[in-house]
This record gives sequence, C-alpha cells and structure tokens, in this order.
Amino acid sequence: MTKIRFMIGALASALMLSGCGTYTPLLALENNPDSTAILVNKVVNRVKCELRDGFIAAMKRDLDNAAMQSDHRRRLQWLESWGAEISLTLSVNEKSALAPNAQYTAPLFGAETFGIGGGLNIGADATRTEKADFYLSFRNFIDRFGEYPNRPLSCVEEDGFQITGKLHLQDIFHDLTFPFLIPENVTDRPPKAISRPC
Repeated sequence: MTKIRFMIGALASALMLSGCGTYTPLLALENNPDSTAILVNKVVNRVKCELRDGFIAAMKRDLDNAAMQSDHRRRLQWLESWGAEISLTLSVNEKSALAPNAQYTAPLFGAETFGIGGGLNIGADATRTEKADFYLSFRNFIDRFGEYPNRPLSCVEEDGFQITGKLHLQDIFHDLTFPFLIPENVTDRPPKAISRPC
C-alpha cells in the first residue's frame, strides 16, 4: 500500500512540475524592468555598427578603385543615397520535460514475483517572439563619420550582454557591390535593390 501511495505522489508531483514550460519566457533574465529594452537596443546597435562598417569599407574600396581606373570615376557613389531596411526577429524558447517512471514488484504465491510498471512523459513548450523593423540611412554614416573619432574598431562589446560571432554585414556589402567596381562589368545604372536574407 505504501508503494502505491508513492506512485500516486510521484504522479501528482509530475503533474505539478509540468507547468514549468508553459509560461511565456522573457528575452532578458535580469530583474531590471528595462532589461528587455536594453537587450533589443544592444542587438540594434550591433546591426547598425556592422552595417556602418560595411558601408564605410565599400566607400573606401570605391575611392581606391576610382584612383586606379583611367577614368577616375566612382562606381558606387549611388550607394550614398541609399539606406537599409532591417527586419529584426528575436525569439526565446522555453522547453520543459519530465519523464517519471515507477515499478511495483511483489511476491506472487511465494515462488514468483509479479511486477507492474508505468511511465509518464510530459513536455511543454513556450515561445516568445519580438519583431522590429527599422530603417538606416547610409548618408548618416557619412555625415556623422567624424563625430566619433574614438569609436571602437570592433563592433563587439566588452561588457554585459554580448553577441558572439559576427553578422558578416561587411561581407554582404563586399559581395554585392564588387561587380559594380569592375568597369563595363555591369550597367552603370544603380540597381533597384540589393538584398540578402541573413
């Protein structure tokens, strides 16, 4: 009888614990009420920083390329009047699982044993998704270039929440503008759009 009570207790505990993954998780795990806003701002600033560095590198390549060409003509000047439309999606998944198992074994007629087993597998999943769309004008990168002469050389922050790895936005600028730097490779007319989903 004691073992049956134990099994009922284990089952009740499993049902109580199964609610762990059913709440909507937070994007930031701090007690600061602004922690989610700070996290989103850091992600936006990282995107903006890498986009700025990619644009400035493309403009430098354009100026260097123009100096090497016989016509001394810049081929990416149109990019200065462009901007970037950014769609940012942040998702946090909370997953919980519980798999209790119980087995009861009792002697049967003194010589053999009788066993009964049971198991329960409970899981829950909750997701929080935040979306933000914003626009960055490349002209602002030129106008404000000298404003922060001591800006970090790297977009990676040294303190607090860190985004590991690079977004490779500079590579996107390089890859998608390179054909325009080669004389007579593509038309001189600026493209309607340049995009690459990340």
